[in-house]
Amino acid sequence: IRDKHLVYCLKAMNFTQQKYDNESALKFGKQALELKREIDNKNSNDICDLIGNVGIINMDLGKYKDAIKYFHEQADLAGEIGNSHFAGQAFGNMGTIYLHQGQFEKAENCYEKLFENKGQNKKQIAYAYGNIGIIKSMKGDLNTASDYHNRQLQACQGMDDKIGVANAF
Repeated sequence: IRDKHLVYCLKAMNFTQQKYDNESALKFGKQALELKREIDNKNSNDICDLIGNVGIINMDLGKYKDAIKYFHEQADLAGEIGNSHFAGQAFGNMGTIYLHQGQFEKAENCYEKLFENKGQNKKQIAYAYGNIGIIKSMKGDLNTASDYHNRQLQACQGMDDKIGVANAF
């Protein structure tokens, strides 16, 4: 019966998130995470993914402190199990929060950790380049900012990511 409840929570989390009811999505996401840990604590990739999803929902709700907590947990677990994709995702999301809060050093440190991470996806790298470009621009280092935006542009062109290309300008 717990398996069925887990499936229900996962579907409800996705449905309510699509309907922009993030408070409900957060409730179902937390329930799903708790159930997943009880049912199948050995499948760390699924748990890591769920932790990240709960972090994203918190971020969407503006609960940045909680989101950072979940992203740290995701990064730690991803490191333990050797999943560089989820680690990169966690560092990228933390960097985004810190960037929006004006905590540029923390944001830049998160993006540097993303770059050090082997196996992260190209889109994560491209967007991190753009965000570091924003940070450098805000600090008045326009030459370095331009360099990072050019890196983002080249990476996005290589992926045929039209939105990323537009953002690079």
